[in-house]
Amino acid sequence: MKINITVNGQNQFEYFLNTLLLGCITAILNKKANIADMENLIFNPRIAKYLTENFDYMQCINIITLGMELEDIESLVPECLDDELIKLQNMLLDNFNNLKLSNHTSINITAS
Repeated sequence: MKINITVNGQNQFEYFLNTLLLGCITAILNKKANIADMENLIFNPRIAKYLTENFDYMQCINIITLGMELEDIESLVPECLDDELIKLQNMLLDNFNNLKLSNHTSINITAS
């Protein structure tokens, strides 16, 4: 099955991406998901490169890059992992101050 997520414009995309990243960080922080799974999902160089080449939303691209370092933090200084996750979580929450999702448009999800 192929699932398509369609957003209408840059603002919707930024809102969606910020929300996705916030969910990933929150899931790791609450021990509901592991870092390796989130690296496969979003915290990887392929995603960072694609977003850098195709979108101008550096706040989330920077968070994705920082997310790629979480496994190193976990293995080298595990006592700092939760603090780093909280820092990323707060950055994402702060991003919502600058994001607006129009009441007249919605994100569409379809399957084929």
